[in-house]
Amino acid sequence: MASTNTGQVQLTGYLEVPPDRLAAVTQALPDHIALTRAEPGCISFEVVPSTEDPTRFLVCELFVDQAAFDAHQRRAGASAWARVTAGLPRHYTITSSANLIPMSVTILITPPFSTLCNAAFALRREVFVWEQKVPEEDEHDADDMTATHFVAIAEGEVVGTLRLIDKPEHHKIGRVAVRQAFRGRGIAKRLMLAAMDHARAGGRDRFYLTAQSDKLAMYEKLGFAAFGPEFMDGGMPHRAMRTYDRDTAVLTS
Repeated sequence: MASTNTGQVQLTGYLEVPPDRLAAVTQALPDHIALTRAEPGCISFEVVPSTEDPTRFLVCELFVDQAAFDAHQRRAGASAWARVTAGLPRHYTITSSANLIPMSVTILITPPFSTLCNAAFALRREVFVWEQKVPEEDEHDADDMTATHFVAIAEGEVVGTLRLIDKPEHHKIGRVAVRQAFRGRGIAKRLMLAAMDHARAGGRDRFYLTAQSDKLAMYEKLGFAAFGPEFMDGGMPHRAMRTYDRDTAVLTS
């Protein structure tokens, strides 16, 4: 019988790779990531080596529903990746948003370099530098001194963050990051809405951001439209997006 569960499906955990197989796994990994991210039901897909143990690869997958997750498993199971990683210990937890216990999340504004903001900076480093391989020198910039920083707190820790920069022509939203184990819970959306509500309370309603090209759909649901050509930032393809002058922007879906 087909599953009636229509919630998003998330897989998190890690893969153990012995030293004598590290080279083969590392070589096969980029194609595996690219092929998975190209699947129509894939929302996000990350496989990165642990900074503490090079033989452990951290995995976080998020798919639109059970059918998309099952389709991924079938494709990956018949791929070169499956052959390269055959027999390796996998320690995974699979959850569905339809079955998740509602999580209490608090969104706060925090001053630059406060205790909470420093925790947010650490989270950004974890997500952008360690997971996504953004050059560390590109992660912090002068805008961190003047931006309004938002943090999401759940289970006693900072699990999400973004910054809001007040520019003459619009507010720019950036550095949106959520800890791997807390993805798929709508935390990025809550942060976005909180930042936009904050700006609107001050009479501003024009928003701009640059999004990783595989994450445009999330921002489109919040009223953003992509415009201009794709460009590289931090080694990853991006598109500019905005909520205003939408008639001259181009939606991707």
